[in-house]
Amino acid sequence: MLLFSKPMSVFIDTGAETSFIDVNTTLHVDTDVDRPTVGLSAVGQTGVSVVGEITAKFSYPSLPKKAFPHRLTVTEDSGYEAVLGQDFLKLLDPVVQYHYHEDRLDVADLPSFKVWYEDGRKPMRVSAFTRTKVPKRARALVRVQVEGTEGEETVILRKNYPKGFPGLAIPNQVVDVKAGVAIVEVMNIATNLICLGPNSSLTFAEPFSRVSSVAAVTANAPASAYTQQPPIPKKEDSLVPPPPAQKLPPMDLSHLSCELRERYEGVLQEYSDLWSRSRFDIGELRVDGKPFEVTIPTGDSPPIRWNQDRIPYHQREHVKEELEEMEEGGVIRPSTSPWAAPVVLIKKPDGMTRFCLDFRKLNQSTKRDLFPLPRIQETLDRLAGAKVFSALDYTSGFQQLCIHPNHAEKTAFVTPFGLYKFTKMPFGLVNAPSVF
Repeated sequence: MLLFSKPMSVFIDTGAETSFIDVNTTLHVDTDVDRPTVGLSAVGQTGVSVVGEITAKFSYPSLPKKAFPHRLTVTEDSGYEAVLGQDFLKLLDPVVQYHYHEDRLDVADLPSFKVWYEDGRKPMRVSAFTRTKVPKRARALVRVQVEGTEGEETVILRKNYPKGFPGLAIPNQVVDVKAGVAIVEVMNIATNLICLGPNSSLTFAEPFSRVSSVAAVTANAPASAYTQQPPIPKKEDSLVPPPPAQKLPPMDLSHLSCELRERYEGVLQEYSDLWSRSRFDIGELRVDGKPFEVTIPTGDSPPIRWNQDRIPYHQREHVKEELEEMEEGGVIRPSTSPWAAPVVLIKKPDGMTRFCLDFRKLNQSTKRDLFPLPRIQETLDRLAGAKVFSALDYTSGFQQLCIHPNHAEKTAFVTPFGLYKFTKMPFGLVNAPSVF
């Protein structure tokens, strides 16, 4: 981004309490350096040399006139040209969206920033390993899986409050990971039991060796220890009222008896994490803790490229919106594949348009999976003797299966807005029903 109209790399650190800039970066800047109002300390209470404070102006390279000011502390030997911390995120209140798979960061209404990692490693996703119940108003130890780790490694978990579990808190902590599994501490300050489903996202982790967060220290206030964890409340009246519990989808259980209705509601509440709350809240099938990946066996068939039919101009906006939603949901991503299938727009009975793909030529080159599909009559026979019947519908069931990275290019499709490929199994593949 541009800082004082000059391009430079800016580090956004959600663990730093304040924003700062290296003194060498300010040497050729025509601005006054004021006296410092805070001191800085790093992890382990190590002091950071502070020179002063300045007001800097940031902008995107393609929008140099659209600048926004922010106060920075001038430091020596910080290791970065500039660092934006919690004060930047809280004061300016930008909408920050980190797209993990696309390596980009969206800040407010500026164009997307590209993201890279100094050691080539992304923050590692931390998720529940098995179904775990966290008692109300209590701490608990939870077995988690940490993606991207190999062998034995020490990582630091970032403090987080998972959106899907109101009242659940993950404190800052250092844990040892073995074979991708670790034991972490969580807190439930809610007045109800919280049930974590397998693969429920909790927070992100980073290798302990690369963490270098900074805390701001005023003249009369001690530095806050980075590893300090929130205390356990001693009395009920000392608890902060938790946000409302996650509601279940609308249900009509009036046809059940009172006793059966209570049991039914209890089961639904216990497994409330399994309900989809939005279109792309679709989950992911895992086997032995790893994503199940679908392959598309095409043998020695050369890439098939099918030219895109012209999309009516009045429907282009619909196609663009659909692409943006699917990319945001992690279902597709831009591609440079030699394969390409066309988009087909089908009018639904309600007058809306369905976004479809024509994989007929790809299917002709695909080796068939003849796994027998279940017979409806045999399935119904297994229900003999049951008194209560429930029908569960997967949310985008096919898209709960990942496409193997080496086969994703075969799902590429061409649009007026570029070429895309699927990261999840799309509809229309000949083997999709058998695999599912």
